[in-house]
Amino acid sequence: MTLPYVHNAICSVCGTEKQVYDLASTNTFGSPDLDLRPPEMIRSTMEYWIHRCENCGYVSGDLTEEIPVSKEFIKTERYLSFGDHEPLSEIGSLFIQKARISVCAEDFDSAAKDYIHAAWCADDASDEYWSKQGRLFALEMMEKQDRESDETQLALKADLLRKTGQFEQLIQEYERLVFADEVISKILKFQIMKAKAHDTKTYTVENVVSAID
Repeated sequence: MTLPYVHNAICSVCGTEKQVYDLASTNTFGSPDLDLRPPEMIRSTMEYWIHRCENCGYVSGDLTEEIPVSKEFIKTERYLSFGDHEPLSEIGSLFIQKARISVCAEDFDSAAKDYIHAAWCADDASDEYWSKQGRLFALEMMEKQDRESDETQLALKADLLRKTGQFEQLIQEYERLVFADEVISKILKFQIMKAKAHDTKTYTVENVVSAID
């Protein structure tokens, strides 16, 4: 069962107090997607993962945390504008803005996660533009990370490549790789098989286990 709780938070940017909802507890049952999106019930709790100050526009997982960039950044077009592609998901737009703050702070790991979360919101809203663009931005952020990718990270990248239609790149990068983890090895075989079929659908780990011997 998902149990939210309400409390007051004071925005670290402008000092405005507001009521916010966070998660007291939740649970999961089932298989995660190949891009690590969890199953229900936590799958549908993203509205509790992020908050926006209506007074100044600061977006964060915790409004009381000090903004990691100049406070003036959240007044810029770089932060506020979506051009001709306003996200269909309001929550998705918040994750995009949170990612933009992380990019400005050169926290590329957080930015990648936020862009992936924005893509999940776009999936739910049938927003094809941000479903793809969020994943493309996530890939860009992953390239900027200053740490060596582990097997889980590489498996995530493979799904992002496939879901954005970069089939040849996926095949070229992964066809000769060998992974120690048996499940991840099966996932990569599955990803390559689907890339060769030009398949961009969403699949779960359970789909892989049933399809790959």
